[in-house]
Amino acid sequence: MTSYSALQPPFPTMQQIATAPVPGAFPMPQPGMPQPGMPQPGMPQPGMPQPGMPQPGMIQPVIPMVPQGGWSPSNTTCPPGLEYLIVLDHLFIQQKVELFEAFTGWESKNKYVALNIRGETVFYIAEESGCCARLCLGSSRSCEFHLFDVNRREVLRMVRPYRCNSCCCPCCLEELEVYSGNTLLGSVSQNWTLWRPSFSIRDASGETVLIIKGPWFRFCVETLFKVKC
Repeated sequence: MTSYSALQPPFPTMQQIATAPVPGAFPMPQPGMPQPGMPQPGMPQPGMPQPGMPQPGMIQPVIPMVPQGGWSPSNTTCPPGLEYLIVLDHLFIQQKVELFEAFTGWESKNKYVALNIRGETVFYIAEESGCCARLCLGSSRSCEFHLFDVNRREVLRMVRPYRCNSCCCPCCLEELEVYSGNTLLGSVSQNWTLWRPSFSIRDASGETVLIIKGPWFRFCVETLFKVKC
């Protein structure tokens, strides 16, 4: 005997129909609120260059260290060959004695050496001038000075025009211009005074940046000049 269930035709299985989510099951994004997984403004992002951080392949500037008591420069830019002066707080200039000038009294080309506090030579300075100017004009002659490093490479060139070093002639005081190659770096100008020698160090634009003050009285001994801001 055949059962009733066997006579029923097969019906397809009913699939579950998706329904709308319950209100409040998924929070809606709010304006101005940070969302998880979204990049936030002002926050470092992976793989993006960060300001102030060294990047691969970029050349980082080298800032020289200034020891305690040294002159702190307003910037770290200086002519090639003068980087040593940035960390220097003492510099001594010594003139080399010329035997020909000492015995004859004729002016010869002056030569100087610049020494550090340990007595080590750091620069050589040589004068370039004409023979007639040295014999006829003496110390008032026009000349040029060339500054060389220890490897005999020229670092600076200093030009001194004809000047009269006298307190009675304030219109023709000492002046010295300093060049690196053909670029004017600054100048040193004598200030008119009756007693104490004074000089102004100016930049390329003519602005005074330092003042040099000498002693009130000068004798045949070591003379101290002070550099002031």
